[in-house]
Formats: sequence, structure tokens, C-alpha cells
Amino acid sequence: LGTEWAEVEAVELLNDGSGLGFGIVGGRSTGVVVKTVLPGGVADRDGRLQSGDHILQIGDVNLRGLGSDQVASVLRQAGAGVRLVVARPSEAGSEG
Repeated sequence: LGTEWAEVEAVELLNDGSGLGFGIVGGRSTGVVVKTVLPGGVADRDGRLQSGDHILQIGDVNLRGLGSDQVASVLRQAGAGVRLVVARPSEAGSEG
């Protein structure tokens, strides 16, 4: 994939029992993309995860080629502390 990432960042989120507070979309062909960040949720309070970010890795698991159902189960198994490697495409800078 010839995608240029403007930014790649490791984000560590601590699940407070209510979930991580974000929804994903995508899968094998497109990669896993953050669709929604719930206001007031863990990811929102952390402030680093944004809608449109690509999740490359959860913990030690590379998500390349995984479907969204598999990704969801990886997230469930990650436990309370979840380390995400996220990338932001360079063209995302156009949003005001």
C-alpha cells in the first residue's frame, strides 16, 4: 500500500469498564479505520484518537488483513490497558 502517513502514534487507553469509547469500520481491504469517538468516553477524554485514524496494531497484533469482526475480538481480549498504533493519513489535514 502506497499510503503516506503524516503521523504514526502509539496511543495507550485504559478501559474503565465502560469500553474504550470508539467505533471502528473497515477490514481486510481498506484497513481498520476509527469511525466514531464517543463524547465523554475513554478515547475522547484521552484526546489523541480521532475519527478517520487508521489502526495499524492492537498490542502485539498487526491488523493487516483482519476483518472487523476479528479486530473487535482482538480488542475484547486486550484487557484493561490497550495499546493502539494509529496512523493519520497526510491528506487529513484539510479539516479546518
